[in-house]
Amino acid sequence: RQRPSSHNREMPGHRQPRSSHNQRPDDEQHPEPRDEDICIERKAHSGTQAFRRTVRNVAKSNADTRFGPDIYKQILHRLPGRKFFHVVDGYYVDGYDANWVPMAKREMINIVAKYYEEERAKFAS
Repeated sequence: RQRPSSHNREMPGHRQPRSSHNQRPDDEQHPEPRDEDICIERKAHSGTQAFRRTVRNVAKSNADTRFGPDIYKQILHRLPGRKFFHVVDGYYVDGYDANWVPMAKREMINIVAKYYEEERAKFAS
């Protein structure tokens, strides 16, 4: 990346708008799930399958531990860089595009807790 010439430098405190060539492909205005992302309503999605396997493995290793911040961190640590998506208004038909929306952090915590507790119940003594 080249540094701007002295006559073209930004003034302190002034931000230039991002040009379209600098925008990330997963821009927040038009998010599109990647293969590694978690799409809760799509069970066959590769990212969702990896999420469920990870939750199952953590639950198996921690069967006597209820969901909490440490469990949440363990699960997310094993899924770095992945985003959680869900469908607006439940609109989803398998095999067709859906209106995917990134989950808010509270929604993510609730989903991880739900799946963890379901899996943990299978292994708890």
